[in-house]
Amino acid sequence: MLLVTRLGVASVFFLSGRTKVEGILSVSASAIALFRDEYRLPFVDPTLAAHLAAYAEHLFPLLLVLGLLTRGARSLSCA
Repeated sequence: MLLVTRLGVASVFFLSGRTKVEGILSVSASAIALFRDEYRLPFVDPTLAAHLAAYAEHLFPLLLVLGLLTRGARSLSCA
């Protein structure tokens, strides 16, 4: 049951990350425009923010599915 839950949550984030890239991991111009026009982070360059978000949304779902660091995250949520 936990694996199915992990796969469900991970797929949402992974597919969100796929909307920000073209090809394998080339961040799209529309993703950069989204960070520049809509999100408007105060101290972060939109290009850097788009790259970080795209890479994070590809890496973290894989870690979630593999179960890496989940025990530590569970202990933090119970504290």
